[in-house]
Amino acid sequence: MATIAMLASIAMLSGKNRLERIAAFLFSFGMWDIFYYLWLKVLIDWPSSLFTWDVLFLIPVVWVAPVLAPIICAVTMIAMALLLLKVRQKNKIIVFRKTEILLWVSGCSAILFTFMIDYMKLFRAEGFPEFPMSLFKNPRLLEAISQYVPASYHWELFAFGEIAVVCGLLFFLKRYVL
Repeated sequence: MATIAMLASIAMLSGKNRLERIAAFLFSFGMWDIFYYLWLKVLIDWPSSLFTWDVLFLIPVVWVAPVLAPIICAVTMIAMALLLLKVRQKNKIIVFRKTEILLWVSGCSAILFTFMIDYMKLFRAEGFPEFPMSLFKNPRLLEAISQYVPASYHWELFAFGEIAVVCGLLFFLKRYVL
């Protein structure tokens, strides 16, 4: 959460309006994520491949994915930020349509679901309720989490999420740029 708070602070300080702040957040989050993995590779030679599993966040449950998934998200966030800023330079008033917002929210939700589903299933399989933070004090749960690596990733749902986000962006761009 500290990372998100830091990135949100950067966005709040660097943008003059809501759109610029959103773009700044997307850009800084994307850059941070890419350089996080780049420096891990340089400093400790990890990850061994783009398909190595990584723990992304721990709130409200453990989020995991192959390294490639957050990198794809990061590139999408950077592209979206740059395109939003480009549109902002040309247009004084920008309005997001419900369709665009729905596509962005649906796409992001699908992607987040792919990050969290495996550990939500683990919680259920181990007989734990899904979200209470006090569970992280439970030694049996901590043991189960520390030994669990998902067998596969939900790439098809991730692809749906990415496509939805990009389609929302393309609809937006069609009105202002294309």
